[in-house]
Amino acid sequence: MRAYALVVVWMMLFLWGCAAKPEPLVFGSDACYTCKMTLVDRKFGA
Repeated sequence: MRAYALVVVWMMLFLWGCAAKPEPLVFGSDACYTCKMTLVDRKFGA
């Protein structure tokens, strides 16, 4: 019964983590996570 409860909790956490939606980039104000440079050109936004 304990293993079943752990599986249910794991599944709930997994599905909760998948609920996040990607946010659109705001060119001119958003920055690169790695180098902190401002995103200006649309060809570099992924």
